[in-house]
Amino acid sequence: MKKINGIVTNIIDQKTIKVQTTSRKKHPLYHKLFTKTKNYLVECQNGKQDITIGSKVIFVNCHPLSKNKKWKLI
Repeated sequence: MKKINGIVTNIIDQKTIKVQTTSRKKHPLYHKLFTKTKNYLVECQNGKQDITIGSKVIFVNCHPLSKNKKWKLI
């Protein structure tokens, strides 16, 4: 299973949060470093009592839960 670290940017509803990940890449020709960000919709089962915007979370992939949700919170 693939584990990904990210920061919570939005709490959508009782079981869904939006998590943003950042990675640094190097351009193949110009060798300049740039930052890529990606957003994921993550299912959280525990009801978000301890999750706030800006907190760091770890999530893993799972079977598709909806059209866009394919990740679960650890």
